[in-house]
Amino acid sequence: MLHLIFTYFYLFATIFTCLQAKKTIATTHPRLYFTNNDLPHLIAKKQIPFYANVLQQYQDALNHKLNYSAGGIMTDIEHGPEWTHQLATTLYLTEYGNNSVIWGNIAAQLVYQHITALTPATGNWFAGSERNLEQLIGSYDILYPLFNTSQINAIEFSLALNANYMFSDPPNGLGVAKDMASRLMNPAADRLGAVGLIALTIPHHPNASMWLKQSIQEFKWMLANGVMEDGQWHEPSTRYHGRVLAAFIPFAYALRQANIMDPFNEIKNFKKFVGWYRHVQTPPDSTMNNCALTPALSDGNWETVWEVTLGWAAGAYVRSDPTYASKLWKAWENACAPMGLEPSPPANLLSLLFIGCIKANECVEMFTVPFLTPIIQQRESTVLNSYVVLEQPTLTSHPYMIMSTSTQRQTEGHEHPDRGSFSLYSHGTPLVLDPGK
Repeated sequence: MLHLIFTYFYLFATIFTCLQAKKTIATTHPRLYFTNNDLPHLIAKKQIPFYANVLQQYQDALNHKLNYSAGGIMTDIEHGPEWTHQLATTLYLTEYGNNSVIWGNIAAQLVYQHITALTPATGNWFAGSERNLEQLIGSYDILYPLFNTSQINAIEFSLALNANYMFSDPPNGLGVAKDMASRLMNPAADRLGAVGLIALTIPHHPNASMWLKQSIQEFKWMLANGVMEDGQWHEPSTRYHGRVLAAFIPFAYALRQANIMDPFNEIKNFKKFVGWYRHVQTPPDSTMNNCALTPALSDGNWETVWEVTLGWAAGAYVRSDPTYASKLWKAWENACAPMGLEPSPPANLLSLLFIGCIKANECVEMFTVPFLTPIIQQRESTVLNSYVVLEQPTLTSHPYMIMSTSTQRQTEGHEHPDRGSFSLYSHGTPLVLDPGK
């Protein structure tokens, strides 16, 4: 009898230990984009002058010594609390400066405040909340050790509450929600990205597998139906193309980190999609510090911010397709190596993680430091789905003309008919900018 008691006790203890181990594994952070094994590589980025300069700007902004510029829009950090946590989290992650731990604690307070305040009743559920959630989740994953059990429970309760709302509205999954006009609109990309990242952040939640399955389904469907033959997003605006990339590239990295799939290499449309900007990029613009820009046809702006996605994606192909990785990297350098998106929100943390590779063993020297190699412009006339880009690289004037050739592929999304709109460059100087918009 005593022997049986000990046997049962041993089995119970074993089961309990396994459950505890499973719980520990399930709540280990960081895990979304990288693990603790990658920390030395990420921390070492601050030793590189390029990244050190970026981190110094973040610190100056947090200390109210810099009107932080994102996408040409000057923003006083004091009036931008919804994304302050990204800057503070980045300083904490890289152990930058003497106050990195203090910034980490401040970031944790902001993340807790913003996540727990966001509910289906209070959220702006037309991409705004989804985009903020995507950035908040990235910070939460890194700051996890700074939260107590009560805070973790409250944060994860709020994440689940919002994921259930986004999933269950409409009843069949993400699809076409009441607050969206289309399943193929760029805000739908933010929605599936947010739901998928929540699922990967709290995989122990009973609904996590359901959220993730639906997000992956929509992710594949949108790439199959919303990306055209040349890689352009079907809403022919350089802005919307970047907006979708801003949601899809982080989700793709998270899926790869979780060993679920590698969208960068497994989905051909995605590979074309992440590199499309290099086809329309202007020559170095003499009026914009010789930075190559994203054209402003349709409702885009003349800016470099969306080309940060080229830098995000380059590291994903360093091993599988180094030639393609090089093209993405050089195009990002041509744009003067931008590190931020437009402030909605600007995704500062993601740029530090993705640009130059997340993991040390994925990088080669060229992708470690920007501007190591001379940038060689290799341009030629290109006919795209919605644009024609005319260039003659052998002439010293480096003429460049881009013309909108199609109102839009009439599927779903924002309609911006602007056929015939064009822009013209010569000697790196814009002569005509989008007169037909």
